[in-house]
Parts: sequence; structure tokens; C-alpha cells
Amino acid sequence: MALDRTWYNSLVDDDGSGLTGSVWDKADVNALMNAIDTEIATPRVSGYEWQDYTPTLQVSGGTFTAAALYARHVQSGYLGKTIVYEWSIENATISVGASEVLISIPGAASAWPGSQCTVGALYIGGLQEPALAFIIPGDPYFIHLSRMGSLQFPAGATSVYFRGQMCFRGQ
Repeated sequence: MALDRTWYNSLVDDDGSGLTGSVWDKADVNALMNAIDTEIATPRVSGYEWQDYTPTLQVSGGTFTAAALYARHVQSGYLGKTIVYEWSIENATISVGASEVLISIPGAASAWPGSQCTVGALYIGGLQEPALAFIIPGDPYFIHLSRMGSLQFPAGATSVYFRGQMCFRGQ
């Protein structure tokens, strides 16, 4: 967030003669310091609180539905250098065999170049196994969920649960 420059924009430059332009005194310098103090001390509200969203689920050539679906994201850190996505897919069904399923995410990830990857907790039919979640830059952005060892999600899989979190760190 930029500092309020209202007072700064009212200043007039000197023409070089030393006889024109705005004079700076302690009050002017104090106004600048107060603006900086306010910016640093103000809690980030817009874009810095968890924001829930309803993602879409996709699988190539079939359907991927969930009885309950939860996702949220937050951008945090000074100058918004970190963004975190969390998701929970509950009691899902996948109609076809697939190597990966997709969950949509808001476009904020587009500010981070390159691929991101994390491990998540996957349950299929009550059995837990490790899984990967990764983002590849694209339009739109999706979290790609896949089973470890390049295993396919079985056709007709039910009771699929997947929970994870992914964190991007800006430059």
C-alpha cells in the first residue's frame, strides 16, 4: 500500500533562486514520519486476511465431485511477499481413471514464477497415501493433485479425501 501523498503533492519546488517553493520545517518532516509510522503499524486488511473461495474440480475425460469442498488463501508478509493456499476435498468421487485431478485457485499465484510443489495427505477408500500437489504457471492456474509413484486415481474411486497447503515465497 502506498503512502498518502496529499501533503507531499501540495509542496512547490524552488526555482533555484532560494526565494520560491515550499519551506520544510519540523511540522512537515513530522507529517512524513507520521505517514510512514501509520503505514507500518496499520494491520493489513484487504488481501491480508484468509479469504475463502469455492474452487472448481476437474479431471480429464470425467467428473470429479466432492460432498464437501473447502479452500482459502491468504497473502501475507511485508509487501505481500508470501501467499498460502489451503484446501480440503472431502468424500469425493472420481468417475474415470486419471493421472491427476485439478483444483482451481485464484489468480494471485500468477505473481510467482515457476512451478511450486508440496506433499499432501490423500485418502482413497479409507487408506492413506502420500500425494503431490503442484502448480504449473498457466491460465487459469490450477493445483494439480497426483498420487506418488505416478499411480492413476482408480476409475470410480469413492471416499477420496485430500488435504494440503501450499506456500509461495516472493522474490
